[in-house]
Amino acid sequence: MHELLLRRFGAALLGEQNNVLRSLAQGFHGKEDELTPATVLSVLLVATGLFLGIWLLSRWATRKERSGSYRSSSGLFRALCRAHRLDRKQRWLLRRLARGRKLPQPAALFLRPDCFAPSTLGPEMQTDGEAVQALGKILFGESQAGRTS
Repeated sequence: MHELLLRRFGAALLGEQNNVLRSLAQGFHGKEDELTPATVLSVLLVATGLFLGIWLLSRWATRKERSGSYRSSSGLFRALCRAHRLDRKQRWLLRRLARGRKLPQPAALFLRPDCFAPSTLGPEMQTDGEAVQALGKILFGESQAGRTS
């Protein structure tokens, strides 16, 4: 009895499947080939949605990428001072040194050990020569501080 039910169910399933395949194949012929305004609108909406999604994703990725960068000179300077664990007095001295060297970006001092050489200091910084040299040793170590290029 179970076998008979299985055969009938299988035949019905295969028969319906054959009808489904025929109806699908018929969809590719005749009237369905024409472009209707609804089809064009649907395609445009899907394409617009895709482009909008890609654009939003790229904006989000760019924003995430930029969040690690520094757009302000004072922000970069503060972050570098924090990273080197400099106190207020040392930060103030660095700012004065940058002004004395006429550097547009005070953070440039973190890349230029030659700026900390006591022999190259201007008259307004001569009294702080030892402190400047000590600060150079903190930033660049014994071997780089005070060297002139």
